[in-house]
Amino acid sequence: MNAKPKKSKRALERAAASTQLRATPRSWYRLGVVGIALLWFIAATSIASRVHFVMGYSTLAAGPPQLEPLLASNTAWAFALCMMALWCGLALSVPWEASAKLGWGVGFLLLALVLPLTAMTLRTAEIGPSPNYWEPLWLSGWSGVSFAWLVSGWPADERSGAALRGWDVGLILTGVCVGTLGWTWQSVEYYNNFLLGYNDFGHFAQRVANTANGNGVLLESPVLPMFWDHFNPGLLLLVPLWKLFPSVVLFFILQALSLASGAFFVWGIARQQRLGRLSALLFGLAWLTQPVLGQMNLAYTYGWHPISLAIPLMLAALWALLARRAWLALVLAIFAMSMEEGVIVVVGLFCAANAAQCLWPLRPRNLDLPHSRTVFGLSMLAWLILTVSAGITFVLVFRWSGLAEFQTARFVSLGGNAWEVLLSPILRPTAFWGSLLRWDKLFFVLSLWLPCFLPGLLRGWRVLLATIPALLVLLVWDHRPASSLAFQYASTLLPLFWLATIRGSRICEPTSDDTLSRLRTQFKTVGMAAGALTTCLILSLYVGQLPYSSPTLWDVIAVTYGAHDEQRRATDADGRWLTEQLEQVRSDGTAALATGRIAAHLVGNRDVETVGQYLLRRPQLAGLSDRLGNPIAYYRWIVLDRREGFQQTVDQIARVEAEARQAGFQVTAEEFDIVFMHRARTVAE
Repeated sequence: MNAKPKKSKRALERAAASTQLRATPRSWYRLGVVGIALLWFIAATSIASRVHFVMGYSTLAAGPPQLEPLLASNTAWAFALCMMALWCGLALSVPWEASAKLGWGVGFLLLALVLPLTAMTLRTAEIGPSPNYWEPLWLSGWSGVSFAWLVSGWPADERSGAALRGWDVGLILTGVCVGTLGWTWQSVEYYNNFLLGYNDFGHFAQRVANTANGNGVLLESPVLPMFWDHFNPGLLLLVPLWKLFPSVVLFFILQALSLASGAFFVWGIARQQRLGRLSALLFGLAWLTQPVLGQMNLAYTYGWHPISLAIPLMLAALWALLARRAWLALVLAIFAMSMEEGVIVVVGLFCAANAAQCLWPLRPRNLDLPHSRTVFGLSMLAWLILTVSAGITFVLVFRWSGLAEFQTARFVSLGGNAWEVLLSPILRPTAFWGSLLRWDKLFFVLSLWLPCFLPGLLRGWRVLLATIPALLVLLVWDHRPASSLAFQYASTLLPLFWLATIRGSRICEPTSDDTLSRLRTQFKTVGMAAGALTTCLILSLYVGQLPYSSPTLWDVIAVTYGAHDEQRRATDADGRWLTEQLEQVRSDGTAALATGRIAAHLVGNRDVETVGQYLLRRPQLAGLSDRLGNPIAYYRWIVLDRREGFQQTVDQIARVEAEARQAGFQVTAEEFDIVFMHRARTVAE
């Protein structure tokens, strides 16, 4: 029997030394990973201790910089720990052979935290700048890139999505259900605590209620046309639902479901683009966690807006278009356009961009058929017809619906008519560029784009181009909410942003004929999706208005009730008393005039008006035949919160109260600076 040759003692020592040399860098790398993760935790929790206002994009520090990590909430601590544990797990599981992926992944996270920590250190020495809104944007953006690199080098690559077969649908639907329940609960909580205003929530809810009760088709006020501010005939679809369930909770559920269901359609679009199950799942979950959705649900406490119903319809139309079901896509787009005139603009721009791309010679081969001059299966002629149709529709709506005067007044600084506004970059460069080139406008754009993961979004520039004109309008609009993350104005662009990201991410996947950008070999599609999800999660910690997010609405709450301790909470004495007293007004169902937060609780009464708008519309109301020159006497109930200053001033409240007393209204209840006044009908009336 042949004996195996034994290795010499020297050879064994050399092998052991070599192994030890290879293990030493690995040990130092692990120590470095843990150290960087700890520094990221300090930076993330420090920023989470501040309040980031989404109206104007300013930041309020909660305390001295050296104590900021200790001032963050428990949920912020738990979130930061979970994110860093996940990052460490990814960084330590990437094979040592993929050193480039490891180096870039760790380097990007170091880049994410170095500037915020440097700024905090300088502020500790009292030589640094004040906390700024750029810090959460910087941290979340580069952190997302770091996660994307590590996931791209992760050994369990996209093929692991095979294990999700069937489970991905269940997980997405679970996310939709959780999002729907969470956002519904959030709206109900703010409503019960008298923190939702009649504008905009009551405006549109009352139109549905008036239609159902036979008080005029989609009329909010007898002195205004049905579409005086927005074109939304689609509200008629909600009238049967209101008759079945006449409660404001209906609108909260519809909005929550509309926002959450977008995740399902984003997942469906990703699958239509032949992305793997894991990538599609991550993109769908990223939709649910993007900051703008959490902000839109409350809309700076303006509440429900019918434009939210257009979002799932637009996403469903894109899914149908990718599935080559053009007629279904057209029907869905028409229903979406019936919810708000801004959708008509976005649809028209999307069609125009696709018509131009039919002539573009460098369209990605793996996205469209190489032998066809079509985009999404439609020819240039078809896209041109759709573009012209959308353009004509918008012109007719804008001209004849009644919203022209209301909306164009917000562009008065750029010109007196449409042509002057379009040429304002040349005719009024100071007004145009002065409005556009501002830090708060950049923060607005980045707050929308970063959650979509910029490397993928920019690679989908062919879709992104269609959104640029509409985005420019929002940026130069002389209307502060138009460029606020909290409002609904940018919501119609979200479906195209995510379509651009998904298509751009697919371009980045390596192919057999890889002749395009090097970006293909640096990111995998699953890395793009992971980058989007982690960016959404991290940025939502600061401005997402989600359960684990930092507060962002202190300014509007402070404006509503001032510096008083009482905030009209449903569980406090004033909130309970107010709720009990309102039951009589609601059960009576007659016309009521009230301050904004209270008027929101009177949706469904025969006629509801707020103090601020009553004074604005008083001359027109006095001219109605049933007002007899004394418009305030038309109302049966007047409910005034003398402290509420969000949608009317204290002086305006005092004016209405004095006018009501002079008209013969009697005080039926008065407490907590709230007064209930009633006027019975006379025999002559």
